[in-house]
Amino acid sequence: MRINGKIPEIVSNAVIPAYDGANPEQNPLMDLRITRTFELHRNMVLVKFRFLNPTAHTMNFGFRVNNLPKPGVRFGQKNLKISLGTEKVTPDNARDNLFLRKNVKIDFLPHVKSRVWDGGPVVISARNHMLKDSMIFFPGPGFEGVYCWNASSGTPKMTVEFLSGSVSLAPGAEREFHYRIETGN
Repeated sequence: MRINGKIPEIVSNAVIPAYDGANPEQNPLMDLRITRTFELHRNMVLVKFRFLNPTAHTMNFGFRVNNLPKPGVRFGQKNLKISLGTEKVTPDNARDNLFLRKNVKIDFLPHVKSRVWDGGPVVISARNHMLKDSMIFFPGPGFEGVYCWNASSGTPKMTVEFLSGSVSLAPGAEREFHYRIETGN
C-alpha cells in the first residue's frame, strides 16, 4: 500500500506467462502486462485495470472482473439481492444471470440466455428489519455486461462480475478499464 497525494492505494502487477509444460503452441497473450489499482476515497473505492501490450504483435482478448461483495454479513445476509435497473437477482434465482448491453454479443457463456442491461449501476443489498447494507457498483466505459451468480449452496455468496467486450491491443498499446464501488445504507 502507498499514499498517492492524500489517496491510499494498492497496486498489483502481473505479466501473462508462457503456457506450462510441453505445449507446442505459444500463449497469444504471453507478456501482456496487467496492473490493478485500488484507490480509497472515503466511502468509495475506485478499481482500475490497465493492460499493456509490450510485444510486436496485436493481442485480442476479453475478460471478466470477479467481485464477491458481502453486504449484510453482520446480520446473516438476510434478503440479499442484486438490482440492475428493474431486474432483480436473489440467491434463489442466481444461477447464470447474464446481462448484456443492447445488441452486444460476447463469447462468455454462449449457452446462457442473456437479458438486457442498460449499463447503469449494479446494487447488491441485504436487509434485516431496520438494518440495511448496500454496495453500488458503477461501471466505467468498456464494460459490456454483468454476470451474477450464487457461488455457494449454503451461505449466499453472490457475485457481481463485469464483462468486457472484445479488446484488441496493437503493439505498444495500452487500455484502461475502471469501475467504482460505493457503500450505502
